[in-house]
Amino acid sequence: VQAEGGKDNEAIITADRDARVTFVNRNAEQLTGWNRDNILGQPLANVLMTLYELSAADAAAQIRKVITTNTEQPVLQDEPQSGDLLKPLSDARGGCFGVALRISERAVRASLASLAQASNALRFVFDQLPMAVVLVDKQLKLLYINQLAERILRSHPGIELTRGQLRATGEEDQQQLAAVVQRASVRGGRQAPDEVTSELCTVRSSEDERRVILVATPVPTDGAVSVALLVFESPGYRPVSGQVLHQIYGLTRAEVTLVQA
Repeated sequence: VQAEGGKDNEAIITADRDARVTFVNRNAEQLTGWNRDNILGQPLANVLMTLYELSAADAAAQIRKVITTNTEQPVLQDEPQSGDLLKPLSDARGGCFGVALRISERAVRASLASLAQASNALRFVFDQLPMAVVLVDKQLKLLYINQLAERILRSHPGIELTRGQLRATGEEDQQQLAAVVQRASVRGGRQAPDEVTSELCTVRSSEDERRVILVATPVPTDGAVSVALLVFESPGYRPVSGQVLHQIYGLTRAEVTLVQA
């Protein structure tokens, strides 16, 4: 990168000829807030799509053009003065063996503003849904909770929301909840996004017949796997309908009997 005109204070991400990230310098980490371990090996096109809101096709085309023509290109074609460049990495013979992305602070600020706006919009949408949704990591740390889920869980004596953690007050229920979330996290790391399966967990009230049913579903990402919990409040014990179990989860008659038991 230095040979291509890079400076010590520049934020640089490089990729090989297959357009997968091979290096992230400290300035790029500090500017974007990303950890290099999370993006090494990832497609450079994903970085362009995130920072510059390019389509997948445009991002791939930009990178391919730099590699095939061995010439630098501005990332934003309509803003060449922005300073964000894709530069070829050349060997001693002048052949291109990869590409370097030079990132400006302006691009990161714009990207963060856009992500914040999208995040706020999603929070508003999820808070309007008639469905209780919680997002946790494998240690049951709260990553997101919508208003309905918070109302249900804070009113249930079998659940605690303290210090950013979700916890069942009963030891047996807590062990079950932790195990369900751990298994979901493991499945999410092994299964393709369209193959993930869900699992039920029931938390009982120590004071009355109320129960909270949590449906745990892994949410695979490029980094760690999160777990989405759909929360259903039951005023008293009522066996889940066999027809519902069959229609939603495709269970056999024997499996329905086992779940109800």
